[in-house]
Amino acid sequence: MLSCPFSCKSQGYSPTEFIHHLDTPHDIPLAALSSNAFLCAPEVFSHLEANRSFAQNPKELLENSQADALKRVLKVQQKERAAGKEKLFQCLFCGSKHLYTREEWFEHSFDVHELNIGLSDNVVYFDLFLSKMKKELKEVRCLFCSASFPNADILYDHMYRKRHFRLNSKSSKYDEHYIVNYASIIKPFASSSADKFLADENDSETVSDINDEDAEPIIAKCVFCEERLEPEECFRHCKTIHNWDLFSIRKLYHLDIYGTIRVINYARATQSKDIPKKNDPFWTESIWLIPVLEDDALIISLDESAEDT
Repeated sequence: MLSCPFSCKSQGYSPTEFIHHLDTPHDIPLAALSSNAFLCAPEVFSHLEANRSFAQNPKELLENSQADALKRVLKVQQKERAAGKEKLFQCLFCGSKHLYTREEWFEHSFDVHELNIGLSDNVVYFDLFLSKMKKELKEVRCLFCSASFPNADILYDHMYRKRHFRLNSKSSKYDEHYIVNYASIIKPFASSSADKFLADENDSETVSDINDEDAEPIIAKCVFCEERLEPEECFRHCKTIHNWDLFSIRKLYHLDIYGTIRVINYARATQSKDIPKKNDPFWTESIWLIPVLEDDALIISLDESAEDT
């Protein structure tokens, strides 16, 4: 819980309440700059407490807070990944029959139950993430559309039938658990690759009805020229025209999604096809996780394009 850095009597705000409080009595409109400003609320508090002049420049305040928040969650992610090799987790659907390490939990949940919530390395604050989903299922509510059902069997039948074994990126409930959101707070892109499966055309229980055929194609700008293509075609274009094969680079350097994001941003910023050496600060500096190109479609669709290719 957060208190007001301007010595207001009220305190004990949640991150979302804190951002709203700064806007209403103190005229610091962070929410207007980003709906995901609450993700860096602790850093906003720290910056304002240390330097009140930040109140005069909300964008600078948010940019600095975003950079610090990204560092925070990357440290948490490293600790959780290490702990996840030892700590065991219970399946959301199998109960206590078996316990799994973090990686095994994600693989089991996807392979056996078709639970598509993104990759393990994309998720942070996993214990809280798991408890949120457990609470929804315990209260017999759909993870995607939040519809309530009389029992678990009917709920799971609904989720399978509607392809709702995923999370709704239009809800902010799980935004704090996807690192990609911290990398682009001012211009956030999708919360997780889990949303790549669109809702059924006739699904009246979802937040909105989406039709694959009516949706406009996502267009990505080439890393090295002005060509604009759908992401999958753009990656092929980069390979054949510019001799830059991202997926071969991923394989050669054993890159996870964050290493891949760094390489895309580095290539865009420097127009270089070289990859920094292993001991280069590039691999640890959080700035290379922030998209060079706003709403970079190559990054947004990275998991999907990689799998398709």
